[in-house]
Amino acid sequence: MIPNWVIGVLLASMASIISNLGVNFQKLSHLQNQRKSPGLIARRRAMSDNQNNKHLYIEVQEVSVNESSVVEDESKHQDVSPATENGVSEEAASQPSTQQPRQRVNYTKQRLWQIGLFLVILGSFADFAALGFAAQVIVAPLGSLTLVSNTVCAPLLLHEKINKRDMFATAVIIFGSCLCVIFASHDNTVFSLEELFGFYFKLRFLVYAAIVLTLIISLHVFCKRVR
Repeated sequence: MIPNWVIGVLLASMASIISNLGVNFQKLSHLQNQRKSPGLIARRRAMSDNQNNKHLYIEVQEVSVNESSVVEDESKHQDVSPATENGVSEEAASQPSTQQPRQRVNYTKQRLWQIGLFLVILGSFADFAALGFAAQVIVAPLGSLTLVSNTVCAPLLLHEKINKRDMFATAVIIFGSCLCVIFASHDNTVFSLEELFGFYFKLRFLVYAAIVLTLIISLHVFCKRVR
């Protein structure tokens, strides 16, 4: 028969992978939504450039003394527009394009984003169910597996690049998770509040806290010198 703590480890690992997959689906949905209206963004930029040109022309018209040159400049300004400068006639620019840019929609209405939200909720339920089979000291460290699964999901779905530093950090996370599962207590023991506070004053915890604090300070100083 499979021990309960093994079922808890499997549920917690699946929860981390499913949750990270859902987050990547939601991020992919946002990226697709941003790419739906490139023409609309370009049109707004063209309109702002046209308005800037008009303001610049008005300033030139005020400081000009020769009225005829002002009229001539105005005719040239009207003839030359951002549309004609790009080799497109003014009539063609004013006519609606046959290929209208797809308008952006509310991300909550996108099917891919909804699937991602469902996966995140499903992963949360699986993580909660894992606490019923294994101790929290085993389940909690397995939450870091979301970063491990992200090294697989992000390049496949979002086409992000993973460098050697990311791979090294992923290996350290896997190693640390394995240590927590192997050496942690597999008994789901319930302690009282007084017993929990008593653990903070034991010699083993004090040594552990001192080692962790020393490592944090050393790594902080090392990172500052490297930068």
